[in-house]
Amino acid sequence: MPAPEKNQNAAKPEDEQLSSFLYVRCTRDEKSAFVRAANAAKKGLALWAREILKRAAQRQP
Repeated sequence: MPAPEKNQNAAKPEDEQLSSFLYVRCTRDEKSAFVRAANAAKKGLALWAREILKRAAQRQP
């Protein structure tokens, strides 16, 4: 059940809101590997992927 409209208890600052989407096409085997890695890290797939992508982006010149 979603939070009620105008619920201030769940409000986050604008810079912390996850309001943009990234769709990635991959094979079933790749997705399975990603899910296993996320599970091993005890994280959800979306959180795990964001952390991995952020780290990779920081290493770029």
